Amino acid sequence: MSSEEKDKSGPGHTQEAPDMGAFAEQVAKDAKAYLDARLATAKLVTGEKLGRVLARLLLVIVLFLLLSGMLLIGSMALAIWLGGVFGNEALGYAAVAGFYLLLTIGFYLLWRGALRERIMLAVINLIHGG
Repeated sequence: MSSEEKDKSGPGHTQEAPDMGAFAEQVAKDAKAYLDARLATAKLVTGEKLGRVLARLLLVIVLFLLLSGMLLIGSMALAIWLGGVFGNEALGYAAVAGFYLLLTIGFYLLWRGALRERIMLAVINLIHGG
């Protein structure tokens, strides 16, 4: 380059060829930093969703255990009372068992209908959007 060409580029400026190696290294560093940030974000989002699902699962388990205990004690009390009404405790237990059999059949019929799809949709929504 002649001194006249240097003057055309502006006062005090000299044009140098860009260092492509340094540029490529900087792009690689920036890309790695971006991917690391995206990975950290994905881990945080996944952890948050997993935490929500596990918290809800724990709530369901605790409620299930408490309600099961109440149902068991209530069923025994009802069977003993019905046994007193019928004059035979075994008939009281048989009446309660028959009632649960009818509930089981009703639930199965509901399950074959739309209940299964609703529960599956609720679980999918919980996992993917909370």
